[in-house]
Amino acid sequence: MLYLSLALPLLPLEIFARQTPVDSPLIILEKQRVLCCNKTAMQQGIKPGISLGTATALSAQSRFIERSPQQEQQALQQLGVLCYGFSPTVVLQHNNSLCLDLTGCLKLHNGLQSLQHQLAQCLQDLGYSYRLGLADTPKAATLLSQCRHSAISTIGKHFPQFDYQTQHIDTPGLNRLLAKQPLSHLDCDAKLKNKWHKLGFSQLEHLLRLPARAIGRRFGKDFLRYLQQLRGEYPDPQQGIAMPEDFISEQVFIDGIQQTEQLLFPARRMLDELSHYLTARQLWCHGFQWQLQTHQQAASPCHKLHIQLTQAQNSAVHFLLLTRLKFEGLYLNDAVQSLRLRAEHFSPACQQSKALFADIGINTADDDEIQQLLDKLRTRLGEQAILQCQARDEHLPERACQLVPLQSPSPNDTNTSSKQRPLWLFPQAMSLHKRHNTLYWQGQLQLLQGPERIDSCWWQEKTARDYYVARHENGGIYWIYHDLSCQRWYVQGLFA
Repeated sequence: MLYLSLALPLLPLEIFARQTPVDSPLIILEKQRVLCCNKTAMQQGIKPGISLGTATALSAQSRFIERSPQQEQQALQQLGVLCYGFSPTVVLQHNNSLCLDLTGCLKLHNGLQSLQHQLAQCLQDLGYSYRLGLADTPKAATLLSQCRHSAISTIGKHFPQFDYQTQHIDTPGLNRLLAKQPLSHLDCDAKLKNKWHKLGFSQLEHLLRLPARAIGRRFGKDFLRYLQQLRGEYPDPQQGIAMPEDFISEQVFIDGIQQTEQLLFPARRMLDELSHYLTARQLWCHGFQWQLQTHQQAASPCHKLHIQLTQAQNSAVHFLLLTRLKFEGLYLNDAVQSLRLRAEHFSPACQQSKALFADIGINTADDDEIQQLLDKLRTRLGEQAILQCQARDEHLPERACQLVPLQSPSPNDTNTSSKQRPLWLFPQAMSLHKRHNTLYWQGQLQLLQGPERIDSCWWQEKTARDYYVARHENGGIYWIYHDLSCQRWYVQGLFA
């Protein structure tokens, strides 16, 4: 068994600090005391644990924000979705940490070192500080991630308790590392920690020297079970988080954003999260929606921007391009306080295989470029500016199709008719002349194929026609018909 714990000790700060300039002091409060602060505030003498009054006296220009557990939980949930790319089981823990079950996953990622590098790159792109802990039990991994001295938090460093050649945990090394862990980092009640302090116990090895019965009698059966699960002596089943049905991501801006260009940086991060979500669920997206909240309209979103895709896909680069086009036409009359991304219409991902040789098979790259062009045009011009033909349940050719806004193709939209039809129909059928059994329309016509009888609308105005394919003397191929009700000839369409 192999578990990796991912702790985010500065998550209460970083959900706001990612949008704040580095030189601006930022302080997070909890119960009128400093919970954490950025480096600029620390340089002014601010430390975790001091009161609000003391912090105000030391740095009157600092920005004070009350801790937001709800936003922390949302950020942790979004990060858990991202971690599904590394493990099929991701456990959300109460101390702002995640636990990943890496059992059987190392070969997929070419070893633990490669997995460390990929995970660290994702976390750095998202702007999170982190600490990692690795062990053969979930609680041991969580304990190691809480200690800043034993946890790995930078790219390239190795876990001392892991053998990178055999890709297995070094059990003696892990036991020595756990024995040196401070008791203050255990996930236990504060009363127990005070009791250990009075007894002179400071490290885990001090407790491990005691018999199990003595530990249960002095500190309770719940702590004894916790200790046994920590050492792998008692089962510790883990319940992984469930993937949400809809994707929702939100960024809150402390000072607000006045220009739409500044929204592109947080939008890129959120679209990357959407791409990771789609990859984890093996889905493609049909479209998404941006909601921009301003200070004047805090109760409801001020701007709702819908982006609909011609064809479902999962490309963060293409999503960002369409978002940029959408933001260009947006006028902000007030600072944006929050940016929200929502996607709820998905379809199973379709894998497209390419031809072995360039001149054989269908060139899917050209189709992708056409779809991207249509997405750009519709995003810039509006949904009503790009139209497509859609078949209707009608027999008469002039009623058999209609123009509708461009939308994603459906499997039921394909035309199953085997009849030959022209690409262009004239707005109105034009009369033909017949002289000596020969048809004329701007020249002589010669019948090639037909007739095809179309008899419809008997319940309204009966229409009966015999359709023919005819060649013009200039080489053009036309679609003509003989109206049986008035015994006249008409030309209605032109074949490409």
